[in-house]
Amino acid sequence: MFQQGSFLLMSCYPLEGGLVNLISKRIIQVILSKPAPMQIPRTGERAKSVDCNVLYVRTKDESWSMLIDSANDKGLSGKKWQGEQTDDIASIDYQELKNSNTYLDITHFYNIYDFKFSSLKAYFFRSILPINKFRVLLDKAGIFAANRKKLVRTERMETLQLILERTIDDMNYKVNAVSMMNLLHSQIWVYHPDRNRQISYNDLLLKSLMKTGELKLVDGSYQITEIALDTLSSHELELKKHKQTLNQAKAITWLTLVLIVVGVIQAFVASKSG
Repeated sequence: MFQQGSFLLMSCYPLEGGLVNLISKRIIQVILSKPAPMQIPRTGERAKSVDCNVLYVRTKDESWSMLIDSANDKGLSGKKWQGEQTDDIASIDYQELKNSNTYLDITHFYNIYDFKFSSLKAYFFRSILPINKFRVLLDKAGIFAANRKKLVRTERMETLQLILERTIDDMNYKVNAVSMMNLLHSQIWVYHPDRNRQISYNDLLLKSLMKTGELKLVDGSYQITEIALDTLSSHELELKKHKQTLNQAKAITWLTLVLIVVGVIQAFVASKSG
């Protein structure tokens, strides 16, 4: 999905074999060559000049996570969180990335867009190769303009979907403004000193979902309701219609470009024959 939020591809384990090892390390160097500042503007004029990356190594069981800020031949270094313990200077070996419990969490902040990846391969093909930048150009041309209008609603639905997935695994699952940080942990603000503002936002978001009936308040936390299934189903239908509209817009745009090129060629041929 492409939006001012996330662009996520299926994960893979890229560190297999000497040559791939070398390429993977080089991609990591490229990622770290554009470190993110402590505050990343996402709106306004300042956001238009943003081009930086955030690289995490996380565990699927959420036992620890590590914000990577440097790399060498032996491994990766950065700040590590493990339960209540925080280690400002920590390191892991590259072999740790082969562990089935670990995965990469990469966010490329470009302009006003956030592109998310869970593998070096995905980052290479989408960010090092200018595919995402090309899509941004198309967006500026108006083809993906409708996506931006969907941002707030999509965020609500993504949050609701995450809560639903957890509830399927645990029917007693509850969430609050603080624990929701674990659901939405792929942004750098999760560990930012200003994270209290994000917790306040999470609180408002959960209250909003409760007001519309998708969540209910139980013992100070929130649980999902049956209404959420209907809401998510309706949202999926809207997304399908939205994608159809975008595909039609793309087709019309490309057809227009082709007609312009054909017209230029015909004009050139006519001028030569005249």
